[in-house]
Amino acid sequence: MKINPNDAVPASSTTGTKTRIDPAAPSFANVLEKTFVTPQASPTTRSLVVQSIARPAALSAATQLFQGTTRTLDAMETYQRLLADGTQSLRAVEPAVRHLQKELADLASLMPTVPDGNPAKEIALQTMVTAATEITRFEEGAYVA
Repeated sequence: MKINPNDAVPASSTTGTKTRIDPAAPSFANVLEKTFVTPQASPTTRSLVVQSIARPAALSAATQLFQGTTRTLDAMETYQRLLADGTQSLRAVEPAVRHLQKELADLASLMPTVPDGNPAKEIALQTMVTAATEITRFEEGAYVA
């Protein structure tokens, strides 16, 4: 079977029925061109692509930072849920605060591994500020009635 680049791409097909080709549907060539055509890469762009492929550690660091941020946010949600529960004493909330402190310290240790300007780093920084503020409020007795 030979594919003609001017063949139309069917909108959908159902089993047992003949597919009607919509004349308004884009041709296969147009879809292929829009999907795979990229601007001509300059030598600088090519070197950046090679460099990014050669350094998976940078991607790994950003992924680790993202995962650390997620763990810190999960710890904050647990802390928030316990704090909002009227049946829990502050002594019952304290282990969640300690866990949040541990996640915050782990997240802080990952920050230097990710370059400045990375969106994950900015989100992690905001998460760290919020977590540190909540830990300080708890330790200073802001929730003591």
